[in-house]
Amino acid sequence: MTTDMQLKALPENETFGMTPAQASDWAKTVERRFELWARNAQECDIQGLRTFGQMQAAAFRSWLITGEILAELPWRKRPWNRYGTKVRQLPPQRLSRKTESMKRLINGVYTDADGMPVGYRAIRKDLFRHDVEYDLRAPIVWSGLIVSASWAFGPLERYFLVLVADSPRRCAA
Repeated sequence: MTTDMQLKALPENETFGMTPAQASDWAKTVERRFELWARNAQECDIQGLRTFGQMQAAAFRSWLITGEILAELPWRKRPWNRYGTKVRQLPPQRLSRKTESMKRLINGVYTDADGMPVGYRAIRKDLFRHDVEYDLRAPIVWSGLIVSASWAFGPLERYFLVLVADSPRRCAA
């Protein structure tokens, strides 16, 4: 079993106004860049310890055990890195369990009037090992593209990806 991920880019040439040849070239470039990022722990892991495939395997194990995956996607461009996008996996218990009906906060997940996740209340430890809660709210967009409702993004280059399986109280999409 391998933990390497392989991207298969399939651009919609008509949508982007590309010829089939241009779309093929673009896809190859994107796939090569993804591979450079994903197979280098210094590029993709904020701690520089695991490749993207190894993080995916760890996320899958977390999902099998808890039914949840929680990750932050900070931007951290280091002098020796080609890319700034990093992944920081977080234990699912770092998501607050608070519910405030008037604020549409249900077990740490903010929702809009339709029940779509639009933000999260997370927990971090401060210097003195105390739990500090903070809110992350923003539109569910990334680089101008609409993405799955299970992806939610926060302000100030802090992003959260939360996958919640079969848990209506967690407002999973």
